[in-house]
Amino acid sequence: MLLSKERRSSLLALFIAFLMALTAWYMVSRRDRVEIQVDVTLAYHGLPDNLIITDGLANKLMVRLRGPAALLQSISPALLTRSVDLSGVKRGVNFLPLVRDSFKAQFRAFEILQIYPQRLMLKAENVLERTVPVALKWETPLHGKVLQGGNVTVTPELVSIRGAESIVSSLDSIPVSIYLDPEKAGQAIRQDIPLEVPPLVLARPASIRVDYTITSGRKTLSRTFPIRLEGVKSELYSIAPEKVTVELEVPEALAEDRKYLNSLEVFVLPPPLDAGKDVFVPLHFRAPEGMRVLEPGARSVQVQRKDE
Repeated sequence: MLLSKERRSSLLALFIAFLMALTAWYMVSRRDRVEIQVDVTLAYHGLPDNLIITDGLANKLMVRLRGPAALLQSISPALLTRSVDLSGVKRGVNFLPLVRDSFKAQFRAFEILQIYPQRLMLKAENVLERTVPVALKWETPLHGKVLQGGNVTVTPELVSIRGAESIVSSLDSIPVSIYLDPEKAGQAIRQDIPLEVPPLVLARPASIRVDYTITSGRKTLSRTFPIRLEGVKSELYSIAPEKVTVELEVPEALAEDRKYLNSLEVFVLPPPLDAGKDVFVPLHFRAPEGMRVLEPGARSVQVQRKDE
């Protein structure tokens, strides 16, 4: 039976395609085979809720492969992750083999030469959860405990910690360090402070709020301040006297701080006056935090409207 011309052309085309595929397979299979080393990321799952791994967890393992260079250079990222089931882990030391045969399906196009490590040695502990207080530790650059924290409120005062039993059982409190800035002596301060806990331990909540006042020894001193006019055009008025000496009580740590001491404002608020008229007005004080006016040298001063 003779084939038609069209039928013969189709068969010839199929034969040529088969020869080309066979040639490509032959070239790949006979091409020089190379070796490479890849890192496989380990993804763990299934660990019982009452256990925690304290030692032995590896993030990656090394796999040495042999195969055609073209294939090795185009390894899919999906092949570079390995899932590890921890559902069978018990308290104590556990050995999890990473045998070569278990990777054959993952790297079926290659020859697996070596896997390192060949097993994981995991140490598991029971999980312990307990409630402990927060312990504040005051830190200051000044000697002799000149600065201290007063009027302290910690929210919350107790925190829950959860983690490896050997670590959690040894914690009677969570220390929190607070730096006392000498420039803020006398001020009321609020801070949200993250809790620092050992590795393998979680704290709930993860941060606390601390309200406190920086206190120190107090010192009394006298200083002279200019008196300012507020609420009027100062060039139209005169004041007598123009300065006043004030007795102050300040934090001892700031007794020599000129910027802090000079921040006290002394001012008057005179009423509207006709030209040539005068009036006695009370002194007002605007003091920075931590400073207290004990005794002003005058309670009021004379303010006069200048002649126009």
